[in-house]
Amino acid sequence: MTDEQPGPTPADPRRALKDALWGMGVPDDLAEAWIARWEAAAAAQGITTDDPAWWSRAAAWIDEHRPAD
Repeated sequence: MTDEQPGPTPADPRRALKDALWGMGVPDDLAEAWIARWEAAAAAQGITTDDPAWWSRAAAWIDEHRPAD
């Protein structure tokens, strides 16, 4: 995520990630799609939701793979 957009927070990291994406102009359905892509990529890499860095990794992965607007 960019410096202007907050990363996921411990209280509700999924919501925080979606909020950050929305703040960048990503519509809800596309934000959901990016999270689903992350979940598939994480599963393929053996990264589970038990990983304490799950959501920060998600934010970094989406930021890396999402094309610039």
